[in-house]
Amino acid sequence: MKNFKIFTSSDADVKVISYSDGMESVSVKFDKQPTDGEMLTIGIKNRDGVTEDFQFKAVTGTPDPLATNPREYQIGVNREETLKNLKGAIETSVGGLDAPLKLGRLTAGTMTAPNDTTVRLEEQAPPTIFGYKLASASTTSSKINVSAVAGNPANMSVQFMGNPRAGESVTINLKMPDGTSTPIVLQAVDREPATGQFVIGATPEETTANFEAALKLKLDQTSKTDLVSASSYAAADDFFTTDGTARRIDLSGGNPETATVFAAPNTRETIKWYTGEIGTTGDNPRLSATAQVDDSTKVGYGVRANETGLRELVKTLAAMSSQEYDINDTTSKARFSAMVERQMATTSKRYGDQQGFDRADRPRTGRGSRHDWRRRRTQYRRVRPARNAAEPSRDGQYGRNRDAAPGAQDAP
Repeated sequence: MKNFKIFTSSDADVKVISYSDGMESVSVKFDKQPTDGEMLTIGIKNRDGVTEDFQFKAVTGTPDPLATNPREYQIGVNREETLKNLKGAIETSVGGLDAPLKLGRLTAGTMTAPNDTTVRLEEQAPPTIFGYKLASASTTSSKINVSAVAGNPANMSVQFMGNPRAGESVTINLKMPDGTSTPIVLQAVDREPATGQFVIGATPEETTANFEAALKLKLDQTSKTDLVSASSYAAADDFFTTDGTARRIDLSGGNPETATVFAAPNTRETIKWYTGEIGTTGDNPRLSATAQVDDSTKVGYGVRANETGLRELVKTLAAMSSQEYDINDTTSKARFSAMVERQMATTSKRYGDQQGFDRADRPRTGRGSRHDWRRRRTQYRRVRPARNAAEPSRDGQYGRNRDAAPGAQDAP
């Protein structure tokens, strides 16, 4: 019930216990019987972040089966019976909501007997370039066997040959859309589990079922945080290409969440973020514009916006600005952390003579060349030949420097 957003009642005697936004569970207590026509409202936030209100109306007679919102529930002979009727009405309205877990284009499930102690994790079929990619798996338990099968799509299996001990774990490494890797760690526990933990059951079959449920919940959590972050950076990379032409997802199927490939070039309208000089592999952008500073030296001061350092900076800013962090969204904190980690990693890399934010001042190499020119000119003046003794100086005296003391030789 983690999607509960609002729980209100028109009756002050209906108490909502332990209310908090984004609550995982909620309790309702009737201090006394509701009266005919009183309304109970539950607001549930859907996958798009929009809250939908579900209303429940207490009635003394037989509930109208065609009434859906508000859905009617009958006031019983006592509070216990009324709560039972309310529960049934809530399950009818809310229990049918489509709230699938987001598994990042993976499928996970327990295999059928006689392999019902094995959970199989598989990439989407038909193969796609989007979503998670399975990298590797390992375990710290001698009672668990993990195996991976490469291919397209690849798959992994986690087999429980017995019950693991509390504290032992399974690690599944996932490759993200932006090329990074993220580990999924599931730990066996003998108490109430948190996300990323599974309960050791009475039998290996029960433990397997608990592991499957924990795996799906952990994938869902990671999909809403790390995968969102990785996908944002991958999308920025697809847009800010070197030649300025964005790669677009093939939407011929109508739904971007089920798309499997990029659209063919020039089949979807887009804009070019960069229309300048493309350059060739290995050339030096600095030499695209030069200035002659002396007889034998040219200073290169050219800059291209599609250079790796500048492009990475723009991509990072675009990715960071694409996200919103609603205070009511329980994934905001972890999603922000995942975004910042990628931003720091990107801006601290060195790309040739470019490094993250330092790229903007790279034309300082031209200043360095000008300083070298000034240094050479100063040295030239210091080592220039002395005047001929018979050559008059500026003060008209032969062989004498006007600034020298009487009898002193001309300084070079």
